[in-house]
Amino acid sequence: MLTVPQDKIAWDDPRANRGYVKFGRERVTQSSDPAKIAELRKKAPDSKETIEIGYELDDTWRNKWPQEEDAPGFKQTTMSFFQVRDCARFLSRVRNSNLLRPVMNFTQL
Repeated sequence: MLTVPQDKIAWDDPRANRGYVKFGRERVTQSSDPAKIAELRKKAPDSKETIEIGYELDDTWRNKWPQEEDAPGFKQTTMSFFQVRDCARFLSRVRNSNLLRPVMNFTQL
């Protein structure tokens, strides 16, 4: 269970998909009918809580970080994950590109 003041970093806009999501908040269906959603939640309740974090350089939708004293190391650990992920994507693109193929010289023709 988080000890972060969840109301300060609460998820509040589906377009942003950023912030704390409490137990039972997310739907288990694509339906927008409240009765159907309630019925499905009884059968298969949402039993997780999350903090939704996106790409930090997005100027439109800012991440909602907990204060360092509330979650020591959380932001740094999360940012490190994104850096490693970005590195892996770059290396995958290089591996799949022509950059690593041997250069043909004229004596090989």
